[in-house]
Amino acid sequence: MGADRRAEIKMTPAEQEEFLRPTGKMALSTIGPDGYIHTTALYYAFLGDEVAFLAKRKAQKVVNVRRDPRVTVMREEGEKYYDLRGLTLIGDGEVRDDRDALWTVGEYLYRTRHSGADDSPADVERIVERSIHNRAVIVVHPKRVISWDHRKLRAAQPAGKA
Repeated sequence: MGADRRAEIKMTPAEQEEFLRPTGKMALSTIGPDGYIHTTALYYAFLGDEVAFLAKRKAQKVVNVRRDPRVTVMREEGEKYYDLRGLTLIGDGEVRDDRDALWTVGEYLYRTRHSGADDSPADVERIVERSIHNRAVIVVHPKRVISWDHRKLRAAQPAGKA
């Protein structure tokens, strides 16, 4: 795909925001101790305006980010070419284990993944508290954003080629 076509499919900041919310799963790639890429799929949340993940403190991804903060995350959806859209964030990961970050991400994940649940505030507190035990938060600070939305090409496609 030429540079001119890339400009056509790039998402605006507003489109990027709409695509990322509500949350779902995203691939997180870190650099392993052997130099190879370590990729996992995780539910993501937001800490402020930044993508964040909840993981066990001793998980390989957390260990990797503590050693080398370079990360890449990607979310994509669609099955057919003219339905594909996605976003890649390239930047640095920050491991946080402070209670505020843990609670914010844990509660965000609970509320988005269990929307409509009829849990009392005490139940929510107990569930979130249990979910953040022995966990850390990886916050992504993007340096570069790559986006694509092939739906923008539909108008230019030949009839019957979807």
